[in-house]
Amino acid sequence: MQSVEILVNTSGKNFSYTLSCTDRRGQVHTITDSGYGSKEDSMQSIEIQAHIQALGRMTKSAKLDIITDSQYVNTAFKEGWINRWQQNGWKNSKGKPVANAELWKALLKGLSMHCYKIQYKPSHGANYSV
Repeated sequence: MQSVEILVNTSGKNFSYTLSCTDRRGQVHTITDSGYGSKEDSMQSIEIQAHIQALGRMTKSAKLDIITDSQYVNTAFKEGWINRWQQNGWKNSKGKPVANAELWKALLKGLSMHCYKIQYKPSHGANYSV
């Protein structure tokens, strides 16, 4: 299974991501893109959208190393929020609907064909050229 590193940066309403992998000949292949949210989008929804868009560039199953500057996305996975939300019918611990549930579902769908690990790394030199 191919290994791919996905680096996701968010800043305000802007985001960027880079996908990198090395082929069998040692050649590094990189895809970089950026975007921005709308006025109506919350910071948290933009952070999730950035990850969804990065995963949308994947064409086949891979072993993903996702490095994100989003504590929100990282914590949702590391602390098991995602699993609890699914088990509770997308309700939070207070019984209220989970914020951005449709985006979380889309993110999970994008991850479903991959083996992945997610790690948090504070802002890592984003280049927002939108």
